[in-house]
Amino acid sequence: MAKGIAALGTKLLKGSTPIAELTNISGPRLTVDQLEVTTHDSEGGYREYVPTLRVGGEVSIEGNFVPTDEGQFALYEAFNDGTSDTYTIQLPQYLGSWTFDANVAAFEMGAPFEGRLSFSATLRITGPSELTVGVS
Repeated sequence: MAKGIAALGTKLLKGSTPIAELTNISGPRLTVDQLEVTTHDSEGGYREYVPTLRVGGEVSIEGNFVPTDEGQFALYEAFNDGTSDTYTIQLPQYLGSWTFDANVAAFEMGAPFEGRLSFSATLRITGPSELTVGVS
């Protein structure tokens, strides 16, 4: 039997301040840089790599733009201030959380002719993140 979990109820907080009316949270996508160490003796003529620096990745968010929301305005201020702050993605149903420090790398508002006011932002993680499963 499948054990898929609905994402409805996932939250993003800047410090202890929730960011309202999010419709999508993507990331983080953790990666590691690779250093090629291939030699003339590499087995089978395959390239060989060793991991070097880890990259915390980015978190992209989208939502309904709410001009009076404290969390959305805090993102905008963090972009202008150039600060790194602590963010937490709280998974639904108390399944866990993902905490990290990040800079606001992008902040955008949308106002389509026949649509809703929206916003999007990209958080660039700096340093390690912490995934806690089963506790949020």
